[in-house]
Amino acid sequence: MTNKRSLFNEATRVQMPALVHLTRIGYTYFGKISEDMSGSVFDPDTNILIRIFKEQFAKLNPDHAGEAEAMLRTIRQELDNDDIGESFYKRLKAISPVRLIDFEHPENNTYHCTAEFTCKRDEDEFRPDITLFVNGLPLVFIEVKKPNNIGGMVAEAERMNKQRFPNKKFRRFINITQLMLFSNNMEYDAMGGIVPIQGVFYCTGSKSYSPFNCFREENPLNYSVAPYNRDYLYADVDPEIEKKILSDFNNQVIHTSPEYQTNLRETTPTNRVITSMCSPERLLFLIKYGITYYHKTKEREDGSIEQIDQKHIMRYQQFFAAMIVRQRISEGITSGIIWHTQGSGKTALSYHLSYVLTDYFSSINKVTKFYFIVDRLDLMKQAKEEFEARGLVVKTANSRSELMEQFRTNQSQEGTTGEPEITVVNIQRFEERQDKVVLPAYATNLQRVFIIDEAHRGMQGRDASKATTIMQKFIKGSDTDKIPPMPVVIGMSATTQRFNALVEGTSSTIHKAVVTADEVRASGLLKDRIVITYPEEESVNNDMAILQAAADDWKQKWEHWTQYCFEQHYAYVNPIMIVQVLNGSGSKLTDTDLDDCLRKIEERTGFKFEPGQVVHTFGQTTSAIQV
Repeated sequence: MTNKRSLFNEATRVQMPALVHLTRIGYTYFGKISEDMSGSVFDPDTNILIRIFKEQFAKLNPDHAGEAEAMLRTIRQELDNDDIGESFYKRLKAISPVRLIDFEHPENNTYHCTAEFTCKRDEDEFRPDITLFVNGLPLVFIEVKKPNNIGGMVAEAERMNKQRFPNKKFRRFINITQLMLFSNNMEYDAMGGIVPIQGVFYCTGSKSYSPFNCFREENPLNYSVAPYNRDYLYADVDPEIEKKILSDFNNQVIHTSPEYQTNLRETTPTNRVITSMCSPERLLFLIKYGITYYHKTKEREDGSIEQIDQKHIMRYQQFFAAMIVRQRISEGITSGIIWHTQGSGKTALSYHLSYVLTDYFSSINKVTKFYFIVDRLDLMKQAKEEFEARGLVVKTANSRSELMEQFRTNQSQEGTTGEPEITVVNIQRFEERQDKVVLPAYATNLQRVFIIDEAHRGMQGRDASKATTIMQKFIKGSDTDKIPPMPVVIGMSATTQRFNALVEGTSSTIHKAVVTADEVRASGLLKDRIVITYPEEESVNNDMAILQAAADDWKQKWEHWTQYCFEQHYAYVNPIMIVQVLNGSGSKLTDTDLDDCLRKIEERTGFKFEPGQVVHTFGQTTSAIQV
């Protein structure tokens, strides 16, 4: 009798169905790859499929067809660099002098998949469950676990971050891989916490730590199945290919089982995300526009200098925002707003958009010039540092005259490096002068794109139907100042009402990309949740019970923020606890027992308050209070 426990495991429940599903969305099953094929079928140093790579290289570069072997040697050398694959990534995206991928025409590339393909160097090895190839290049791997696996996907994250990423012998394989998916084929579940630990997650390569991200397909009307997954033109499963896959991995017996047939559906959590992220068009978009190399130096508290070198991948909200912006602009829409939460990646999205829109406008014979509009000097400095850390050349305009000087040039770039540029504009002091702003006519092939940070600001205290502030004049234009409406405006804000009121009265076609509060909570971007439990015993003071629970939550936030800032190399965040107390009666400042409050907080947290760590804001006195 077949052992059911051994029959239904992560391979039969997730891996085999996912491998078969890939053949529905354009992938060809390559076959099982064994170690004795090393050097003939695949390059053991990179796991590149040799024949396919050479054939595709010749197809995409007919004038350089004889250089495939030399290119393979160059890639091998680049993947040895201690740069998280940055030099290889630049080559992967390049269109001159040779191309490795045709990003503009996905049908010109080949897409293959296999399973259990070992990544090995010397005695160290790991074996991804599924590997995906584009033109023979192993750019994606997928790791699967059976549902309800011990530790959820947190265990998988720890294995990647503590074992694989730091191992220098795996450097070539990590450097060539652009997307890594991890799934236990479950819907997202935080298991009583805040951030999901069950479900399908993704990340990209790292030297030591890469955060796992959720992925949620665009589904604004909350259909039971998102439109992209529902309407995708899936190919029929070829019975012979399916038989070959199951046979190669000794799973023929599961073919007719109800559980296998259920897990083969297009709508399982794993298969949905595979369609969303790995379908050829989506995958090429993500690889071309969704990867960022981030380099920054910062001073530690002890005065030493820390060098930060990271590889980032788009969050799914940025992924969809970038695609929607490109689509809407192609439809003639020239302004819109993107609702963003604080700290959710507005600068990063702007960086990605600079590349997406540069390529779009280039396709219609226009060159682009990008402006990132802020209204405070500190935001200007922050934006400049973040853009530079991602590799953009940053120009600034901190006055009306500086901006007008740039407008007069009618050039797409201010510098001479040839590298992508963005101009960060601080409009804080623009209104100090009342002379007219005169813009020259646009060059016929120049497209200016204005991205407004905190787009709701500059609207308050004014009649939103009139263009009276500099920010409003940028958007609506001003006959008095001879400012034409900006041709393409992208606003980002968590407070959209004023911006909406302003743009509603323009002649521009408007598209709003809204992220709901529920989507933000589900994404894990919001780290806070308050749970209040009232004790049933009458002898317990409810207010003090709530204070104790708040103290527990405060301590937990200290611990979480300390760990998060350490892992992300951010300046440390010290959460502040604010306690609202009762009004006083008679001569008392407050009827709340402050001594009891502080004692209970110290008991719950284990902290012992030092002088200066507790302050009051009682308006009736400016002196110290003894408790």
